[in-house]
Amino acid sequence: MENIIYFLAGIAAIIVFLIGTSGIFLLAPGFALKGILTVGFGIGLIFFFMWLFPDFTFSGSRKELESGFNDLYESIVNVGENAESDLFGNFRRNRWVREQKRKNESGYYRDNNGLKYYNASQDKLYYQLPNGRWQEYGLWNTSIDNPFEISEWISIINIEEISGYWIGTNNIHFPEVRNLNPEFTALFTMTLRNRNDLIDIGFKLDMENYLNALLVAYPDHFNNKNDIWTLFTENSRKKTSAIDYGDYYISSFSESIPLDNILMNCIIQINNDSTKIKAIIPQNVFGIAGTDTLECILDKE
Repeated sequence: MENIIYFLAGIAAIIVFLIGTSGIFLLAPGFALKGILTVGFGIGLIFFFMWLFPDFTFSGSRKELESGFNDLYESIVNVGENAESDLFGNFRRNRWVREQKRKNESGYYRDNNGLKYYNASQDKLYYQLPNGRWQEYGLWNTSIDNPFEISEWISIINIEEISGYWIGTNNIHFPEVRNLNPEFTALFTMTLRNRNDLIDIGFKLDMENYLNALLVAYPDHFNNKNDIWTLFTENSRKKTSAIDYGDYYISSFSESIPLDNILMNCIIQINNDSTKIKAIIPQNVFGIAGTDTLECILDKE
């Protein structure tokens, strides 16, 4: 009985192949395309028959066949990626180098083959080796540690460059602004986390030194830190609702933010070893007069 079922299935597969190829020869333009489509249709039909009756075709279980098909698919994808990179990758890189030369500007370029660096002052292009050192294009076995013209910080443009959780602190200097606030320093803390290709970002600014500085500078205006803090928070809340106010600190935390939205408001850079992130926050983001850009170096936890 089983052999009869297999026989009927084989007859059905032959009929389907004949009908399909007839349609291809009638509809497909050009002999070459007809041949390619016919071969492709035949191979696809054989694979489907093997999957439908794995015992009859001695091709193992369906699970083994599906695993093999998946491996074949990934192999074809890899061939396509390599072909695309070989055909167009060098073109894109060379076009970028020409643009850097035109601007006389050093910079980084990342593609499927890794990180590149163009040194404008030397007019040389380097690529990073797997061991972290750098090699000049056109030379061999002469790797160096530092091909950089100015800085090793690279602007982050891809979410993949931020993985895991990052935190950093910095003592920020606030200069005196006449009739507004005295000079003081404040501890600034920043966090970044990549969660499902979206960013959780947090800021915290310790304001106790600010309050102490105001008490010293204007002893006749304020009785204690609590009075100053109450007045400060009331005025600040009128300007923005994005800031939270705690016990002598201000903070802001946002979850699941697209990287592009963050890059519109601040500069995020990563060092060459991908071990530190530098964040540069624009002026007056926390509503304190006289603030310069806030810079913070974050380490990966």
